[in-house]
Amino acid sequence: MAPGPQSQSPLLKFERRFAGHLGQKLTPGAEIVINRAVRQCALEGIWMVTIHDCLVTYPELAERVSQIMVEALESVGVSPRVKGKAFNVEAQKAR
Repeated sequence: MAPGPQSQSPLLKFERRFAGHLGQKLTPGAEIVINRAVRQCALEGIWMVTIHDCLVTYPELAERVSQIMVEALESVGVSPRVKGKAFNVEAQKAR
């Protein structure tokens, strides 16, 4: 008997939901970010989203997300320089 929707991993749910988009050709950099870093975050249950060339997460998860990103890029021979920047909620409210 196949497992029901309640027992599916968050990654499997993500892959099924966006299966049509995953078939699109990605740039090498995007492939590393999506298929390695974002996937690892999902496997670890870390909430994050990508916005253009940024990864957005909660402040308490930022260090681990940075570490995952560095590990993903280093796995293909790239020595990244990862910068962290806090989201300014007050600036957004003023808009």
